[in-house]
Amino acid sequence: MTEPAERRELTDTEIYEGDLEAGTDPMRGGLRSDETDDPNVAAEEGLAYVPPTDPPVIVDRDSPEGVRIAAGFGSTAIDEPYDENHRAEVVSSEDEMADLVREALRADAATSRFADALDISVEGGVVVVRGEVDDIDDTDNVVEVASRAEGVNEVIERLDVRGVTD
Repeated sequence: MTEPAERRELTDTEIYEGDLEAGTDPMRGGLRSDETDDPNVAAEEGLAYVPPTDPPVIVDRDSPEGVRIAAGFGSTAIDEPYDENHRAEVVSSEDEMADLVREALRADAATSRFADALDISVEGGVVVVRGEVDDIDDTDNVVEVASRAEGVNEVIERLDVRGVTD
């Protein structure tokens, strides 16, 4: 028989933000009493921040939720190189590397939302990514994930950050 998780009191920050009135259950799945999955509470109360682990998702208009899980329940593909064994479907040789890079982007939680929105072109082992992202961290994530695809020697980033003008 498993022990029930330790019930913890709501922090002052959580009460201030309305969790008490909202009836938020302080029984956080797997979190200890000195941990939180809310970055504001972590900053205000000095608790350890444990980010939620959400799987990478992509838009799916046929799904009742409007999204579907893109790559299992892992949050990143960083642990192993992204190669032909990870493809969701067979791709043509013409755009093989561009499709491989797109699949790598789709398989990583940090970049899955950009997989179908970015323009990816390849010449030799050089990949050029163009399009618009939300912030500068997104540009770094796209370059990192794209560079892990098998056969990529260099990634040239030509991304625009929303709200930032030259």
